Order: sequence, then C-alpha cells, then structure tokens
Amino acid sequence: MSEEIKKDTGPKMFSTRDLTLAASLMSVGFKLAGINYQIEGMHPKQIGYFYFLETEMLSEGVGKYLKEELLVEPRKFANNIRTLKAEVVGTYKNPNN
Repeated sequence: MSEEIKKDTGPKMFSTRDLTLAASLMSVGFKLAGINYQIEGMHPKQIGYFYFLETEMLSEGVGKYLKEELLVEPRKFANNIRTLKAEVVGTYKNPNN
C-alpha cells in the first residue's frame, strides 16, 4: 500500500493507490478530489492513484481502515469499487476528460 501527502502550495492532498481504501473512504462520505494513473508492470496495466483533501477526519478514517475498525455500508462500498475502476479505465483511455 502506498499513501502519501502531496506537499505543494495548494491544499494538502492524501493519495493512495489502494482501491479498497479509496472506496471505503468514499463510502463513509469523503469526497474524491481526483484520480491520476500510471502504467506499471511487465504487462502494461493502468494503476489509479486516488486523491482526497487531507483533513484530520480523513486521517482518522484512514487510521480506522488500517486498524480494521472502519464500518461501511456494503452496497455503497461495492458501487464505489465499480465506479473507481471505471474511472481509472476511463482516465487511461481518455486522459483529457
């Protein structure tokens, strides 16, 4: 799992490539700020990097997720997984949108 806080002049952003973490955060109400992708591996495969605005509440949510204490509604989680996967593929196929 690779998470990082982007440091620049704008708002701090939390980034993760962990699809289930991103879907979990969305399922409990955190807004996705954006998605970037990279091509990785021997067989080119697009990997999504999901961005959220870094807040104290988000950090708490990530901590609960890592400690397996974050509770999410299953259907919302499943829908968010599908949506995020589709967004990564869409961003890869049409990066100008």
